[in-house]
Amino acid sequence: MASHSQARKILGLAAALAVGFGLLAPVTPWHAELAESNFQANRIRLESFLFNPTPKTVLVGTSLTGRLRPSYLSDTGLAPVANLGLDGLDPMFGLDFVLSRPTTPPLVVIEANMLTQSYDSNEATLKSAVEGIQFRLARYVPLLRAQFRPSSMFYSWLKDHQGGQAGAPAAVPAASDATNPAVAAIPAVSNQAGSDATKERVRCQVRSLRERGARIVLLRMPMNGGAEAGKNPSFAFADELAREFQLSQVDLEAELAARGLAICYTDGLHLAAGSARDASRVLAEVLEREKNATP
Repeated sequence: MASHSQARKILGLAAALAVGFGLLAPVTPWHAELAESNFQANRIRLESFLFNPTPKTVLVGTSLTGRLRPSYLSDTGLAPVANLGLDGLDPMFGLDFVLSRPTTPPLVVIEANMLTQSYDSNEATLKSAVEGIQFRLARYVPLLRAQFRPSSMFYSWLKDHQGGQAGAPAAVPAASDATNPAVAAIPAVSNQAGSDATKERVRCQVRSLRERGARIVLLRMPMNGGAEAGKNPSFAFADELAREFQLSQVDLEAELAARGLAICYTDGLHLAAGSARDASRVLAEVLEREKNATP
């Protein structure tokens, strides 16, 4: 009997701790922005965007944009910020979620690097998760959200407390990049112009956002491609969109260089933490300046 009583006490204590954590989770500053897998990182970004109040700014793109963490922008004029820079997915996938909300963020920043290169290595898995019961319950039970997974919280803490800045300026991709899922999620820049269907889909999304009153900015993320980066057909298409819809464009690589800030990569593609933080601050500065200059 004593053992049964002790078991009930342990279960009761565990339940009380779970309820307490669930109540405190939405207001605690302790949560994960990073995760140990692409899938969990995407869950964190999607849940934060869909379950929280409409942000002032949303960043939409690939894992390149995913490095611009909302916490880097928390004390800028862009805040509150949501990040839909999704690993292994193109900007169009994230834009569908932006358009699915009843209210649209006033500022939508769209990564231009992959606008004509549709790819969906993680689309089926993520769509299945979004349609699942756990994802739906997580809207009402914060304890179920990916940002409060203990392993992801610990992973984020470790990344935040790593000494120094990972990567090196203009780093050559490491030998292990081919097996790194974060790198494999980004296809090599192709000289293919992209299909008409892909371009028309993006045009429709941009048109819908404009009709809802959103301010749209096209963002060129730094990408360690040297001269080849200048041949990216997505940038040419971004120029077309900018002319057609009178959109602003921001070239983060040029803005960082103009300020004498070194650009460091963890794997030859994704910004290291220090550079991502610098890039976030510069982006906020440029967008605030443009907004104030607009009549």
